[in-house]
Amino acid sequence: MIPDSPLRVAKIREGVRIKVLSQGTVVLSFRTGQAFEVNGSGAEILQHLSKPLPLRELVVRVSMKYEMDADEIVSQIVRFLEECSQLDLVEVSPELAHPGPSGSG
Repeated sequence: MIPDSPLRVAKIREGVRIKVLSQGTVVLSFRTGQAFEVNGSGAEILQHLSKPLPLRELVVRVSMKYEMDADEIVSQIVRFLEECSQLDLVEVSPELAHPGPSGSG
């Protein structure tokens, strides 16, 4: 289970591509050889994850578009990311994007 901690960072795994078609959006995993169809909000979430993104920022970006309760948005994003993680499409890791000063030198 992926905690909905705002200190987590999510990103699409290497070898996963998103293809927007006229009929919908398909997620291709070259790692597993599988393809998945996702709805509009799922496609939007995955597109935000082309680069590592803190979950807090992902929630802010998604909530700008959808008029829903913030807790419900967090719940749905976490549920979607859990499913994608189980399918080996995304990875969620501790926040690494903003390390403190190294102090080395």
